[in-house]
Amino acid sequence: MTSVFEEKNISKAIMRVGLPAMLGQLTTLIYNIADTFFVSLTKEPATIAAVTLCAPILLIIMSIACIFGMRGSSVIARLLGEEKRRNLAQP
Repeated sequence: MTSVFEEKNISKAIMRVGLPAMLGQLTTLIYNIADTFFVSLTKEPATIAAVTLCAPILLIIMSIACIFGMRGSSVIARLLGEEKRRNLAQP
């Protein structure tokens, strides 16, 4: 992965690294749309509203998870760069 940032310009490197994250969120949104469609076949307003209201909550949870994942990978990358492998096992 270091070769991506060393050999390519910044915008191409960010697209190469960020594209899987974007595709993951897009897949989740498509899955939610499919859920909404099949739940709407029941013609029950409460169930349709429940699926619709859960979509933003799910996206917020996914965003928080991405933030923690990015922070963790940043800390690990900095510790590996400083060759402090002992600190990786400690919180």
